[in-house]
Amino acid sequence: MKVKKKMLENGFLIFDDQEVKFLFENEKVVTIKKRHQGKAEELIEFLMLLNNMTKSNYMMEHKLPFIARNHELPNNDKLSMWVRLLKQRGYNVEHKETYTNEDIKNILSTYKNSPERVVLDNIAIRSQAKAKYSAYNKGHFALGLKAYATFTSPIRRLSDYINERIFEDSIIYGDKYTREKWEPKIEYLAKICTDREINADKIERKADNYKKIEYMSSIPVGSKYTATISEVGRGYIKVLLPNMIYGKIYISAKDYSLSKDGYSLYNNKTGQHILVGDPIDVSLLKVDTLKEEVQLLRSSYSKETNYEEKEVKKKVKKR
Repeated sequence: MKVKKKMLENGFLIFDDQEVKFLFENEKVVTIKKRHQGKAEELIEFLMLLNNMTKSNYMMEHKLPFIARNHELPNNDKLSMWVRLLKQRGYNVEHKETYTNEDIKNILSTYKNSPERVVLDNIAIRSQAKAKYSAYNKGHFALGLKAYATFTSPIRRLSDYINERIFEDSIIYGDKYTREKWEPKIEYLAKICTDREINADKIERKADNYKKIEYMSSIPVGSKYTATISEVGRGYIKVLLPNMIYGKIYISAKDYSLSKDGYSLYNNKTGQHILVGDPIDVSLLKVDTLKEEVQLLRSSYSKETNYEEKEVKKKVKKR
């Protein structure tokens, strides 16, 4: 597609997100799986971006007030840590003092077909600044644009509704009238948009997590998965299951040392190295509905296997 090709050439970054699709039957979730974007959706998305870019340029050229969607420069320290992790995983990537859109795009391409892509992309996303609404334009790094605002969803997004009103006023009544009407209130309106987005994101995450916990509660204890390690810490390993649900494995903090970069654990007794992105075989121990947490057991390490099998059998017996 020509639109997509041009945007990619201009520095547009594409990350593999963790959006899931819930399949319901009699109001209960029966399946959760990673959501894949079809060709039609991809076309619609890029046409929406093109619409937003065109109208954003209009706002800038006419020196009109508008609610910008800013995405500032990423955190270089976090990007450097991400690059070091990729090097540990064996990828041929180059460490730099600062990273451009093109640098990040090239790094993403080195592992785009790997099974751990979702986890690695999530770490890259966390190194990026969070996109925010503002009355002052600062550009959009991930899109490679000097100015960007959203217009295409005025029914569900307040920022889009306001920007469309400003655009319409400019067309009908002229730029001078529009500036006098909107400039005094645009900063206040941008703050409202930001606050509402934060609240909406929290509610969405809470609702998604509730349904994931509800679904996992119906899965038999002892069910086995091959997961991907997404995070390690003192006393735990966090993993991403194939159904895009996160689970936690609790381990002895005394037996493991956490690396300085926070991406790997070392077994103090065996010297075993556990690295973010590694595959790991796990089995379901329990679903803690109060903590909203899926607890798992490792089934791929010899020392813990006997213990884990006993724990799983106990859980099955209780049920």
